[in-house]
Amino acid sequence: MCFSQGINSRLINDEAAEALATIQYRNTKFNERKLYTAWDNIGEERVFFNGVEKLERAGIRRHD
Repeated sequence: MCFSQGINSRLINDEAAEALATIQYRNTKFNERKLYTAWDNIGEERVFFNGVEKLERAGIRRHD
């Protein structure tokens, strides 16, 4: 599965993060395990990173 448009990290809770960690997500070429997130509003930086932190706790690595 490829989430190339980015998932909305504002909607990520612990349960959703754990479920996403079980999916075989891939990049747009399907050759690397990569999950894209969307950050639409600069004023929501803390909310965005809260979602990212939940994904990391579920085992989804951050790609800088």
